[in-house]
Amino acid sequence: MNRENTNEFENEQSLDLAEIFGLLWSRIWLIIAVSIVGFVITFVFTKTFIPDTYATSFSIYIKNTTNKTVMDTLNSADITAAQSLAQTYIAILDDDSVIDEISNNLMEKYSTEELANYFVMEEEDGEYKINTKSMRSCLNFSQVNETELLTITGYSTDPVMAADICSSVEAIAPDVLIRVVGAGAVESVGHAKVPKVPVAPNVLKNSVFGFMLGFIIAVAFIVIRHMLDNTVKGVETLKARYNMPILAEIPFYEIVKNGVSNKIKINNSIFSRFKKKKDGETANERRTRGTILDTEVPFVVTEAYNTFRTNLLFALSTTDSNVFIVTSALSGEGKSTNAANLAISIGETESKVLVIDADLRRPTQHRMFHLSNKKGLSTILAGMTDINSAINKRVHSNTDVITSGPMPPNPSQMLTSDKMQKFISEVSKMYDYVIIDTSPVNVVSDALIISKYTAGIVLVTRENITTYDMIDRALSSVDFVGTNILGIVSNSVDVDAKHYGKYRYKYNYNYRYNYNYNYNYSYSDRTDESNNLEDLENKNKKTSKKENDK
Repeated sequence: MNRENTNEFENEQSLDLAEIFGLLWSRIWLIIAVSIVGFVITFVFTKTFIPDTYATSFSIYIKNTTNKTVMDTLNSADITAAQSLAQTYIAILDDDSVIDEISNNLMEKYSTEELANYFVMEEEDGEYKINTKSMRSCLNFSQVNETELLTITGYSTDPVMAADICSSVEAIAPDVLIRVVGAGAVESVGHAKVPKVPVAPNVLKNSVFGFMLGFIIAVAFIVIRHMLDNTVKGVETLKARYNMPILAEIPFYEIVKNGVSNKIKINNSIFSRFKKKKDGETANERRTRGTILDTEVPFVVTEAYNTFRTNLLFALSTTDSNVFIVTSALSGEGKSTNAANLAISIGETESKVLVIDADLRRPTQHRMFHLSNKKGLSTILAGMTDINSAINKRVHSNTDVITSGPMPPNPSQMLTSDKMQKFISEVSKMYDYVIIDTSPVNVVSDALIISKYTAGIVLVTRENITTYDMIDRALSSVDFVGTNILGIVSNSVDVDAKHYGKYRYKYNYNYRYNYNYNYNYSYSDRTDESNNLEDLENKNKKTSKKENDK
């Protein structure tokens, strides 16, 4: 096993813009949906919670002379001086004392209760007045394009109040400016009118902003989630990270038949059982789902397993053993399905192959091939059954199966016993190839215990499910016991947009991964058969006793 390039791979990883673009394009409907939600939320919020704001304004003209008779001879120096005066006047009008005078002017027209609807009122010396900051927020002073014109704008949620704010400024501004500056003259240009149309909020502008904000949030979420996603994505990444042979890419697929999508996988949900019962599918047919024995399995999937077979047999040709293990880092990654399908594929080459279900805690092979599980590996190792009677012969072509048998109370002890080593030695002489389906490496040590009697391990990973941390941990365990890694299988590969005849393939984005590998002694096999080896032994003893009594 060679994983020298792992650290280099991690350091050289970069953001592939083409990959990111493809990722965003694949989620385009999600992006559009979030953007529309942002648009709608902003629109509703603006219309419901943001009050209309009205604005009106008037202008004052700044003159650098008080002599009206010489206006015709006004030169550029006078204009420049008037422009500089405009900035001075803005600073004067924005002073707290002037703002307070404007407030006092308004208080002569309105009662305290009326003003409290538009301004923040504060008490001073037993009297209420408009808060200076609140009043200033309703005013804006600006110079018009560096001219001698100064524009004063008043804002309010009430159009009449906006006009009255401007009128109050117009009433006191000329006298205040002349008195403070002591030079020049100020004349009002027009008068503030009561506005009829609000200037804010701009519903369309805010809604477009909400749309863009939703777009940015959706894109950022997808990109960040992608960057933080540590799951396997493509065999090229696996090759670059671990520098190990990739034995096969097994596509995830679903069959589109008569407009109805039927996933080829064991599904024990209530809905699926009802649906298949309604379609007339028997329990036996359901249990064969997941293997390439199913007549509806697409040709490309069968070919993927044939490629798996070819590459694996080539890898085995360099070893001294014909026995190997198929396992995974955690459960739910497809190890049992791959072991079964690989055995079927090898059996079609006229080679005799045996599948052994050594996952004594959570067996699967008897379901996949619809076999009895009353006797199997556990009864063989317990000395209750001989090998030949436990073999389910020719389940397909040249493929035989030994199921796990009833669940023993001590699986690890059974698998580490000398009987297990002797058993593997015997079956290896009986068959051309022996495939052992074991429990996941990162859950229990069964696969590592058995591996020392075999040619090596085939590690099954599941695209978009298995993380590199899981693989690293599994490979570290394998390294520790000195077992050979024959190669890696990338399972459930996304082959979206590829069409093969009447079949359509796509990645199952609704797949939910269950990390709870429920190993316990109360495990139920969901059959009417006994799953407890001790119960079976007691039953056999009682039967023998009755026969002796007779």
